[in-house]
Amino acid sequence: MLRALCRDTKSVLALAVVALLAQEPTAAQCTNPVAAWYLNENCGQITHDHSGYSNHGTLQGAEWSAGRWSAALLFDGVEDSVLVPYSPSLGICDQITIAAWINGDFAPDPPWSVPNYYAIVRRGAVYALGIQGRHVLASLITDAELYSRGKTILESGQWYFVAMTYDRFDPGVLADLDTFTGMRADREHNPVIPTGAVGEWDEVMREIGNVLYDAADPDPTKRYKTWYTGYCPPWATNTVYVGYAYSPDGMTWTKAGQILERPLEDPYVMLHDGVYYLYVEDKEDVPFRNIRRYHSVDCVNWLDDGDVFDVQENGPAWESGDVSSPVVWIEGDTWYLLYEGRGSATGGQIGLAWSSDGLD
Repeated sequence: MLRALCRDTKSVLALAVVALLAQEPTAAQCTNPVAAWYLNENCGQITHDHSGYSNHGTLQGAEWSAGRWSAALLFDGVEDSVLVPYSPSLGICDQITIAAWINGDFAPDPPWSVPNYYAIVRRGAVYALGIQGRHVLASLITDAELYSRGKTILESGQWYFVAMTYDRFDPGVLADLDTFTGMRADREHNPVIPTGAVGEWDEVMREIGNVLYDAADPDPTKRYKTWYTGYCPPWATNTVYVGYAYSPDGMTWTKAGQILERPLEDPYVMLHDGVYYLYVEDKEDVPFRNIRRYHSVDCVNWLDDGDVFDVQENGPAWESGDVSSPVVWIEGDTWYLLYEGRGSATGGQIGLAWSSDGLD
């Protein structure tokens, strides 16, 4: 059975268009959906499939209601559903897209570790597009169990167009969707940046920095750049270092190695007027407490600008222990810094700072 249901929130499902490709899709399946329910009947116990595959659904407790444009189905939050009989056309092996318009009273978020969710469209345990708390959740089982939760926070009473997609042969189709993380099943590029060999400085990786896209780089193999931290066991606060990797497409990465001898962690790099600026936690001091800056024109040779952001003397308690985790950007002539402050009274809070030159 393929089921469309929302059992927890009295949600309204207005439009569900499902495109599913089977193991050996026909030409028609490659360009047309195999199930498309417009939910515009507004009466009766049947909702018709407009794909041509006759995957009609039978209402099980759901009621007709006003929709996004015309009619919709209202699910009462108990066991309402629409049941569609089994059909080979609804099978999946290599490709799938599911999309729907929804509106509802969305419940608070459960812990991510709690697997409970409420399906919009589901076929057994094979695939599902649903809601977990106030987030869209996608799940799929092929040669592995894949899950992905969207970043958008759903607000009650608003209409949303939600979707999931999967393509075994072209993982790039997921790049613009919240379903990218966890849904890409391209084993050739997973992991995209491997750890170092036993005994190397990055035998264990700790943190990934930002990914920077530089369209003006004359070397097309280095348009995508990222930085990460690693260490050779055993771990200690001052034995962690920063590495650099680059890629032509964001998928196939080349490791350029460790870039600085000083112990550093949690890197963030921004590009401004042809210069790369690296903001990073300074781990040489034990216990560490400040953010350091470097700059470079080639991402290989870095000049040390020294410590640029530190805890304040007699400053607020929430950042009295250390400042860390920098994120930097420029608006007009002002540099902005988001950072984590940690103190004895708190586990960590986010602060905002600004500067006219990125140093002071």
